[in-house]
Amino acid sequence: MITNKKLMNRTMRKSNRTIKNKVLYSKIEIEGKQYRCVSFFVDSPAKAKEEDWSVFTMENKNKILIDKLTLAVMAECECEFLTRESDKNMNEPPIVAVELQVINTDEVEIKEEKTDQPENTITENLTPTEDLTKLEDINENTVTE
Repeated sequence: MITNKKLMNRTMRKSNRTIKNKVLYSKIEIEGKQYRCVSFFVDSPAKAKEEDWSVFTMENKNKILIDKLTLAVMAECECEFLTRESDKNMNEPPIVAVELQVINTDEVEIKEEKTDQPENTITENLTPTEDLTKLEDINENTVTE
């Protein structure tokens, strides 16, 4: 019997991560309208250039501004904007943090299958240096070094 190993990709959910919004109390005004902001990296909207912010439309049609670096981090996750219970009566409560659920498909599962070994197969365990120096002629069962 010989054991064949097959690599199979498997989607796994990692634990949630919650990251604080550094611009919790900031708003950016565009054309007379104020927008809430989200950033994991800058603590003031003034510290980022105007072109570093993206408009993000939420499910409830409200718009917020997210800096592009934060948006790139969020793009790899399922995200939920978190607010405080004390702000629940506000029309647009401050976003205190973002809960990120990271989806990772880099995990690999090795599945072993046992099969009958053909009679003309030679199995030899070689060290890495031997792998480079030996050449086997399968038809003649000879090894050339």
